[in-house]
Amino acid sequence: MNEERLNKIHDQCGWHEDAVRASNLAGCFCCLAIFPSAEIAEWVEEDPKCPRGAGRTAVCPKCGIDSVLPDSLWFELTPGILKEMNEHFF
Repeated sequence: MNEERLNKIHDQCGWHEDAVRASNLAGCFCCLAIFPSAEIAEWVEEDPKCPRGAGRTAVCPKCGIDSVLPDSLWFELTPGILKEMNEHFF
């Protein structure tokens, strides 16, 4: 997958509480786990002074890292996507 597409997917891993809550599944590109989004219990409160503004980012219930992606209409949440994201961003 090209870098532009990976960066576009990466944009979905923060300030995404509504998208995560609307998803059936979520996945972490740190530990590569895919899990029901209902398992997410911890959220990072993003700084409202940030250019993106206030918001909440999911924390992975498996590894505790904020590298969670929700289901998406424009990309399939698969182990392969998570592995590519991990290799590119970690």
